Amino acid sequence: MKGIRNMDKLDILDFLDNKKRELAIISNLIDSTIRDKFDYGINPEGIDTIIFLNNSINKIVNDLDNHETQLKE
Repeated sequence: MKGIRNMDKLDILDFLDNKKRELAIISNLIDSTIRDKFDYGINPEGIDTIIFLNNSINKIVNDLDNHETQLKE
């Protein structure tokens, strides 16, 4: 497998797209968990942690979007 430094622009864009797709799946699972929190019996601190995790994932996706935009220019 190539290291990211040895990847060409199209490979990097494909890599970023795959990572964003994976993160979107995780984010959707987290959203579902938050909606169903009462079914799972999660305490409020747990919900805060889950929301923080989801916000962190969304920030990573935004950062990946920015890198992708820069590569396309």
